[in-house]
Amino acid sequence: MNDVSIFTIMKCKESRNAFIASAVAMYNVSFFTPFLSVILKQYDITDDEIGSCFFLASFPYFIAVLTTPFCVKNTPRKVQFILCFIISAVAFAFMGPSPMLGFPHKLILILIGLFILGFIQALVNIPCLPEAIECFQDKYKIIEGFDNEFDNKLSDCMSSLYSQFYNLAALVGPILGGVCYDLF
Repeated sequence: MNDVSIFTIMKCKESRNAFIASAVAMYNVSFFTPFLSVILKQYDITDDEIGSCFFLASFPYFIAVLTTPFCVKNTPRKVQFILCFIISAVAFAFMGPSPMLGFPHKLILILIGLFILGFIQALVNIPCLPEAIECFQDKYKIIEGFDNEFDNKLSDCMSSLYSQFYNLAALVGPILGGVCYDLF
């Protein structure tokens, strides 16, 4: 392969799926932001305390970013993605209410769900870029270090795609969340 572009990378299904996983992870933590404060006000949470509740999704992510690479270093990245989405579903059940699972609508469960959701997203956001790069290199039989200019361009394109998918989900998530909250 002589040249690389965003379109060439998008033709690689495995790389594209890694970026989609990142977008889904971002969507998971952003779609409820428009209405979470409204729900928290039902529990007599003051405006000053609402920021602390949002912190429950951010701080665990910070801890997870530092610890997850050591804890799951021998776990395949695709398995990490699947685990993240399964555990995210559990976190959403906590945030409920989930009559089907018997979870009541309680503040402590919402806060536990936020904590779990924030922590577990590191299973996707950290390994998705290396996964996309390695899948692309495997598909096109690219040897890293053989052509530094090509490697730099590949890294630039991969970083660009990661940012595009992540930020698109960060934009669409709250919009869809707000629309769903207003309609349902």
